[in-house]
Amino acid sequence: MARSETLWLDSDIILDWLAHRQPWDAAAKELLKRSVRGEWDICFSPLTLANVHYVYRKQAGTDKTLIAIRHLVSIGKVIGLDATHVQQALASGHRDFEDELQIACASHIPGLSAIITRNLSDYAHSPVPTMTADQWLRQVST
Repeated sequence: MARSETLWLDSDIILDWLAHRQPWDAAAKELLKRSVRGEWDICFSPLTLANVHYVYRKQAGTDKTLIAIRHLVSIGKVIGLDATHVQQALASGHRDFEDELQIACASHIPGLSAIITRNLSDYAHSPVPTMTADQWLRQVST
């Protein structure tokens, strides 16, 4: 199956999957499972991986967290951050610099289908469509 969709995963989606955070973990797991099956590509920034490491290692320990990050890198694409993204985030005028870095990086990916997050309000001004994992799964099921 040719992959025609690309999704940007926010840290919370990955953490929902890893930490089995209910009720969101089922949709996150399905999203990742279907990516592995080739239904779409997933991508994320190094900042996402750093966020995941920082949060998840407190629950699972460093070794298990690094194994999870290696797995993510093997099934998804890490999209680099650069000075252009930093300048764009700084110029945005929004208060959450980390989210602005994510938006700046994601908005430079040609053909990106959506940013997948639980924090829709943080991404309301994104030029890329933003939805939850549940919303995405419902959309592709219709």
